[in-house]
Amino acid sequence: MRESISPPGRCLFTRRGAIIAACACAGALCLAGTACAADPAAPEAEKPYAHPSAARVVAQLTGAKGFTNTAQTMKIQGTDLGIMWDDGDGHVLFAVGDTFGEWSGNGGGGEDWRSNALLRSSTRNFAEDGILFDSAVVDENGKAREIIPSLKIPETEHTTIPTGGIAVGGRQYLAFMSVNKWGVPGEWFTNYSRIAYSDDGGETWNTTDGPQWTNDDKWSNNFQMVGFAHGQGDGFVYMMGTPNGRFGAIRIARVDENKILEKDAYQYWNGSEWGDDEGTAADIIEAPTTELSLQYNSYLNKWMLMYTTDSDEAGIFDVVYRLADRPEGPWSDKTVVATSLDYPGMYAPYMHPWNSGSEVHFAMSIWGSYNIFQMAFEVDKDGNVIHPNLVKDPGFERVENGGMSPHWQCHGPCGLDGKPDWAYGSEHQAWMRNNQGTLELSQTVTVTPNTHYKMTAFVTTGPDNPQRTDKGTVGARQTGPGGQVLASQEFTHLAGYTRFVVEFDSGSNSQIDIFVDAAPTADQWVQMDSLSLKATGPSKSDTKPADGDANADADAGKDEGGNADAGSGKGEGNLGGDVNRPENGNGGKAGAASAQAGYKATVARTGSTVGSLVPALVGISLIGGLSLVAARRRQAR
Repeated sequence: MRESISPPGRCLFTRRGAIIAACACAGALCLAGTACAADPAAPEAEKPYAHPSAARVVAQLTGAKGFTNTAQTMKIQGTDLGIMWDDGDGHVLFAVGDTFGEWSGNGGGGEDWRSNALLRSSTRNFAEDGILFDSAVVDENGKAREIIPSLKIPETEHTTIPTGGIAVGGRQYLAFMSVNKWGVPGEWFTNYSRIAYSDDGGETWNTTDGPQWTNDDKWSNNFQMVGFAHGQGDGFVYMMGTPNGRFGAIRIARVDENKILEKDAYQYWNGSEWGDDEGTAADIIEAPTTELSLQYNSYLNKWMLMYTTDSDEAGIFDVVYRLADRPEGPWSDKTVVATSLDYPGMYAPYMHPWNSGSEVHFAMSIWGSYNIFQMAFEVDKDGNVIHPNLVKDPGFERVENGGMSPHWQCHGPCGLDGKPDWAYGSEHQAWMRNNQGTLELSQTVTVTPNTHYKMTAFVTTGPDNPQRTDKGTVGARQTGPGGQVLASQEFTHLAGYTRFVVEFDSGSNSQIDIFVDAAPTADQWVQMDSLSLKATGPSKSDTKPADGDANADADAGKDEGGNADAGSGKGEGNLGGDVNRPENGNGGKAGAASAQAGYKATVARTGSTVGSLVPALVGISLIGGLSLVAARRRQAR
């Protein structure tokens, strides 16, 4: 069966309309030369903005729109989870769950199903560049293969899904759950949790001989979904666990790092001390909790735990973190970093093992688009969130009736799409379309004077045949009529979602406008998604534009970013130029390194406001009749 988190009957504007006039829901969008009806994209009445998401999207990591186009290089078009750990040999291993080479287009499902897969990354500058995958564990045809087999028989063993990984002494350990069956959203039932191990860097795994926590007849064993973390010099590996599904509490065990495969060596925290009796394990985090990630944060000198849970507000759920001096707690109160208002269907926040400094980067899955995204937020030395994303409704998700978001201002025909495979994020993306005049989508944002800011936007244009050179702009400016542009990047034809980064000083301004605009001379689409604006520190006089234009050395990045074609679009670099080559069937280690080097060269030559082209498909055309071999119900409640 096909799964979807989109409410039935929702009326959303679509860009797949007629060439001259696009009609949707409440009226007609009229291009030049036609009679115009009322603008159907009039925003809803603005309400007080509550429950914001501090975290921002850094990049989509997997699928056809991933920084590494895994659909092409590894035959991974849809997947989830992204459990990360340091393999001790210069790589981060990246374990994913149910994986589809031909994705259904909305939620987990499709053809060419594998229960799991394993990818590798050596990207050191992942905070700026995004995570690239060097390779994967593949079959003879270069396709990412299943590393933990499953029977694929519902109510016996439907699938086997990784839950936590760690490396000790050159050996890789990977916990997985054997899923008996899926229930209602947020509910599943497991046979057992077991630890597999590999002595060849994850290429082959012993999946049968490791310690096992067998579920009981009430489906209530407390260690069915587990995650690992190294102790800080105490010789232990810590294992946090929850029951199956998303409704249980968290408990914790520990084991001598040299005895991970000996179940009798595990000790369980009973609320006051460690003991051998699993049945005495006490709750350290109250229910409900979900897939979890535990990490010692050296910047804070504290343990950090991330998971998803219910919000205090009905119908909303949150990605949160908590802090503690010891892995068994006591744990601080929750701090919210992302909310389902902005990222519907979000789950599974897994922290990057190479996090350092004040920024925390983590992988997060989104059910609708059924792929993995790199997210980030920043904390101060006391563990409080600082420099949050200041953009309201950054992914155009806070809309109830299909109109334009009340937090955005639209000039010209515009609206929202509601298909996850067209978006760069959850369900929606914004679009503008016309064949002459000026199009613009903007938002007024409150800022702190004399502060440096970084704006990020993901933008793509409709197919051009032939390609045109009509210009568009991503930027920031002073508010009010004729406001001075503080910094901007121009674009022309974009073959897929492109990440544009614009940096500027706020000067004396306490409010600025961020915007995406275009000046078409023939029929043209412009789509955008997942925008962010964050402070990075005090003003930087050396990067402040002298005349309101940050497009220094417009052609300097030409051919530097891997098929850059930057002659007419400023600062465009095709990050996937080498990654996407079909011959890189194993994930293209050399290609990924080449593309990463090209991206860095483009940044160096064009300055801080460069945008890099993310390998992408604007829409995935799937022919009807797909057989959904593995209907998934991991989507959010």
